[in-house]
Amino acid sequence: MKVRVYWNLHRRKWSIQQDGLVIDHRDSLFLTKASFTVREGGQKRVRESGQKNVHAFVYGEWDQKEYRTFKDMRLWRRVHYNPKRDNFFMVQSKSDPSQYEEVKRDFTYSVSLETENGKPITRI
Repeated sequence: MKVRVYWNLHRRKWSIQQDGLVIDHRDSLFLTKASFTVREGGQKRVRESGQKNVHAFVYGEWDQKEYRTFKDMRLWRRVHYNPKRDNFFMVQSKSDPSQYEEVKRDFTYSVSLETENGKPITRI
């Protein structure tokens, strides 16, 4: 099932949308054939007003099978997005995990979305 996922600040869970409607909230899920999107207008409003809004998403195929964590697998790299600092989603560099580079916009990924201590953790 093709979905759009974003971090819900109020529920502290991942919100899952299909056809524009929120269909579920999860602590963790896994997407395949996924891509990242940042809406420039929403990002601009965050930077001007300082108030967060929903403008950054992961789009992908959601397999609703039972989820298992990927946090201990070394090949997975962390992804983050800070609308006040970053123009797009950033991923850990393969050569130096302390450095981040922009996620490639024209690729699709397998994406692990988890919640740890009430905070979002995204890995590709």
